[in-house]
Amino acid sequence: MKDKMNLMRYSFVIGYFVTNVFLVIIFILSKWPKYWEHINYEWSHLTWLSSVNLILIGIFCLIGFMITELNSPVVLKKPIFSFIHRYIIGAMGLGFLFLALDEKFQIHEKLREKVFIPNEVGTDIPGIGAGDFLHVIIAIVGLGMTYFIYQRIKISKISLGFYGAAVFMALISVITDATSPVVRDDSQLSEAELMSSINHQFTEELFESSAIIFFAICFLNYFIVELELLIKSKEK
Repeated sequence: MKDKMNLMRYSFVIGYFVTNVFLVIIFILSKWPKYWEHINYEWSHLTWLSSVNLILIGIFCLIGFMITELNSPVVLKKPIFSFIHRYIIGAMGLGFLFLALDEKFQIHEKLREKVFIPNEVGTDIPGIGAGDFLHVIIAIVGLGMTYFIYQRIKISKISLGFYGAAVFMALISVITDATSPVVRDDSQLSEAELMSSINHQFTEELFESSAIIFFAICFLNYFIVELELLIKSKEK
């Protein structure tokens, strides 16, 4: 049983990774030499893929949480730590489902353009584009939860490795996005400035997509490991 579960887990993890990389390469090559057209824009193929992956991450987390509950959750000595430790993966699942909605419907972009900038909220934060601070806050909250997530997923080195890679990619993406100027009219840019802006956005989107893919593999592997542990506990 253990060998079959490991084979299934490795197959799903490798298959998920290869499928996503293949799709991203197809998106880039399908519009060559305008390699950015299916990557950069809010209506792009990559946005669709990212929103699907974010939904799947949310599902993986929620399933992992439910399996953990069935398998007797760990209780820590400090009540507040115990509470966070027990529910962190479930909360992560809901958070990723919200991010899927944001990816598809551009919630934080609309708040920036229609609420923050007109009302001069967060428009003069040093090093951050006008009104572009929401995802920075989300990143800070995510980093604050890293210890508790680590405590949950440390049952698998594969999940830990992909989680570390995902956090690294996500931080680069957030910094790249937050520090880039908001361009509302491309016609005001020279050809060189336009290509620089396109490549900047292209790079940021690839970092973001990589982070999402790594998060998905991390929590896919995690919930299968939790399933293995549940099966073992029921066999005893």
